[in-house]
Amino acid sequence: ALGGREDEVDVFHAQAPYFLPLTPDFSKWRAKRVVLGSWRDVIYLALVFPVPCSAIAGALAALSAISAARKWRFVQSVLHRLALGGLTFIVLVSAHRAYFALACLLICWECRILELKALRFARAFSRLNPRQRWHWH
Repeated sequence: ALGGREDEVDVFHAQAPYFLPLTPDFSKWRAKRVVLGSWRDVIYLALVFPVPCSAIAGALAALSAISAARKWRFVQSVLHRLALGGLTFIVLVSAHRAYFALACLLICWECRILELKALRFARAFSRLNPRQRWHWH
């Protein structure tokens, strides 16, 4: 059991690593990881390799501007579908995180409402008679 020995809970005397690093392992990157993994990996990729990613983004922006100026509908349609596909990928990969955040928000909101009701009851408690206290409770 954790905490059974003194060295298991003491950060300075622990035999095993106390803090585990959570940095991404860039040596194991594959296209499969980007497709099946987290969309944050794409951001890490842009942070680690900014020049190639900036060049690709710049080329796509230039292609978008040229296709808009010359009214190349097919190129605009392809770029539009690529952008929507990327957004859909991000939404689908992070949907469980959004659901978790929404559930936490709703739970916190409900707890706040209950807290305000309890505070109102506590503040009014001294002015209420026993019947009113029972009814309010």
